Amino acid sequence: MTPIIVYPKRYLTFLYLIGSLSFILAATTIWVMNPSEIPILLRSITLPSGVFFTVCAVIFFKRLIFPRPLLIVNDDGILDQSAAIRVTQTIP
Repeated sequence: MTPIIVYPKRYLTFLYLIGSLSFILAATTIWVMNPSEIPILLRSITLPSGVFFTVCAVIFFKRLIFPRPLLIVNDDGILDQSAAIRVTQTIP
């Protein structure tokens, strides 16, 4: 059987990267503003969201530079590599 290999769409990965960078910019902008103008709740949310979207941007950048198949179907079974954390278990 000829293996079926599915790769990610590069333009979608690029759009995800742009979206993550825009959220990082928004969080940084809110964090740097005058503290008296911004409620404490909004200011406290910006730090974890900035860290989260920075991790997302790193993952999307890595996927853009080093593309790997998301799904491989062959005689050995199904190998799903769509998660950011690698799991190398093949489903028979």
